[in-house]
Amino acid sequence: MVKNTHGGNKHKKFARKRDESGRNTINNLKKTPGQEYGFITKVLGNCKFNITCYDKKERIGHVRGKLRKRTWFVMNDVVLISLRDFQDDMCDMIQKYSYDETNMLISNNEITESFGKTGGFFQTKTEDKQANISFLDEMSDGSDNEIEQEPNNNKIIKNIKTNYEDEINIADLMGL
Repeated sequence: MVKNTHGGNKHKKFARKRDESGRNTINNLKKTPGQEYGFITKVLGNCKFNITCYDKKERIGHVRGKLRKRTWFVMNDVVLISLRDFQDDMCDMIQKYSYDETNMLISNNEITESFGKTGGFFQTKTEDKQANISFLDEMSDGSDNEIEQEPNNNKIIKNIKTNYEDEINIADLMGL
């Protein structure tokens, strides 16, 4: 859209203040004391949003007056919020991060990738801590399966041979 250079109430003033040259440096994107990163999880209406903050708390965020009708916030946006001293469950949204700015925060380890993309707090290094399930009791029919025992009591089954000698007849299943 073309910059309005003449006419209109306050258009020149707003156009000058919206000059975003040099805004995308990491020092301009970092939080300061009293601020926190947030992820919008739900739109409540009336410029209010449910926000999952980086300190793992749910807060209701309110759009700052300067940003109303100028910056549109939607679900799954990463925002910078200002914490309130007198209300811990409320906060003020003071900046919206674009996709490129969010990636810059992720690359500089300000936020985790899972928080920047989904608002979750997943660990980047996941270890497989699933329950070890063994089905050996059902297979103890003396077949030719080779079973190895690992040091941590996990059993590995190798060379499972199956017999497909019995054919299934559809007429037998239907009772015909």
